[in-house]
Amino acid sequence: MIAIITSLDGGVGKTTLTAAMAYHAAVNKRQPVLLIDADWEKAELSQLFRAEYAPGWLSPFLRGEEPAVYKIRDGLFLIPGYDAAEAYQLYDFQISELERALETWVENLPAFAASRGLPPAAIIDTTPTLRLSFLNKLKERGVKTIFVADVRALGRVSDIKAEQYAAYFKLADAVVVNNTSFFTRNTAPYTIRRISTPKDLHWEAVAKALLKNRHNRKTIEALLDKVYPTSLLGPT
Repeated sequence: MIAIITSLDGGVGKTTLTAAMAYHAAVNKRQPVLLIDADWEKAELSQLFRAEYAPGWLSPFLRGEEPAVYKIRDGLFLIPGYDAAEAYQLYDFQISELERALETWVENLPAFAASRGLPPAAIIDTTPTLRLSFLNKLKERGVKTIFVADVRALGRVSDIKAEQYAAYFKLADAVVVNNTSFFTRNTAPYTIRRISTPKDLHWEAVAKALLKNRHNRKTIEALLDKVYPTSLLGPT
């Protein structure tokens, strides 16, 4: 089963949520997870996990190379995204080309994971503003979509942007609002309370800080239950 985490805006906590979900699944629930950094604008997940530069998920389409798979810790693996970010920023790759490559990954991921002894459960961190048509294609392939927004952004969007948000909300399997106030806790079915950023921007410190909040921990548990069947991420 594959879950994709996306947004319409940057800086809404998408990558932080990805890391926390992976940590909670792999460490607290003892259920292995494969992460793919498909944010071709910044490759922030690769940076957060301090992965070395190596061929990533786009490498088979660039140079015919096998992607590197980092074992972060027991039960947690990462395919980096540096080469995709480089291709997007320096070589003028079309978004449609990157989307096709990612769709091919989704189609072949079960076989790839099985051949490499990797987990069947995958979480893909993506670039903001993926096209609805592309997300619908992934949905048809059984991919679960988690859409992340920030309540501060929602409060000042234009009418046109509000229509965009509504379309993404409708498509998503789960909508998560990163909120700042106790009074906005019911903005969406799933909310994340903002936390102080740890001085150490290591993935584990960030994930632990988010999960230390009981509300956030319950939200992440609910999200994992929502997007994965109990056979993959059930109680141990």
